[in-house]
Amino acid sequence: EEVIFHVRGYLCSANLPPITTERQVYSNIIRLTQDPRFAVQSIQLIGLDSPTFQNNLIASLKIHKLLQDAAGVPIQSWTSQNYRDCKALRFSNRYLTSPQHAQGEMPVPFGPEVDPLNILQGIADKYDLLHLDDNNVFYYEKQLSSNDKSIYQECSPSNILCGLAVEAQMSFVALPVKNSYKMIYKLHSICKYQQASVILKGVVFSPTRKMKRRVGYQVAEENEVAEVRDNLKRIRIDNESDESMSRS
Repeated sequence: EEVIFHVRGYLCSANLPPITTERQVYSNIIRLTQDPRFAVQSIQLIGLDSPTFQNNLIASLKIHKLLQDAAGVPIQSWTSQNYRDCKALRFSNRYLTSPQHAQGEMPVPFGPEVDPLNILQGIADKYDLLHLDDNNVFYYEKQLSSNDKSIYQECSPSNILCGLAVEAQMSFVALPVKNSYKMIYKLHSICKYQQASVILKGVVFSPTRKMKRRVGYQVAEENEVAEVRDNLKRIRIDNESDESMSRS
């Protein structure tokens, strides 16, 4: 099973489509073998001094224990990452999946905003790999309609830039690594907020302002909340190892 969260913060680093060269695909693979199965798109968020972001860090430790109990096997200890002097969280998702781990799923095409030159599809064909719905990451931006209601529209990943305030939809997954498991954040979607950003070139950051909470990416009128409400749906133990997804 899987646990679904909505996490908000400022984007401090990103490795996102569109893919325009093979080098771009392999640049985010940690393993020496450069196995294309482990090519990922990823983002890293900071919360500055936001209490909500701190709560996300605390929740991660609790979910780690939950996964530990569910797996019944050791799960490597989890710690947050750092961006300069700020605590950070990294989210990622593979572009491709091995056929033996597809569990009967049929492949889906890459979107033109992700693979405009068919580079990823060429790699998939060459190495007998699949792009599944589970590998998809969706990109949105929040706008206001004429009657001041929030509208969530699909956008190009090239519009999601460092410094923007974003919301990541993600899930916790425990993946096997040697004789244990490792907890990673699996990225499902990113939504950028038009009117909230910081300049990341300096050392000093401004605090995160409270933002309105939404459920789903459809037209909706929102209510103010102080904390992100966790939407716990599923917990999943994955049988396919992927160390590259847990590092920046």
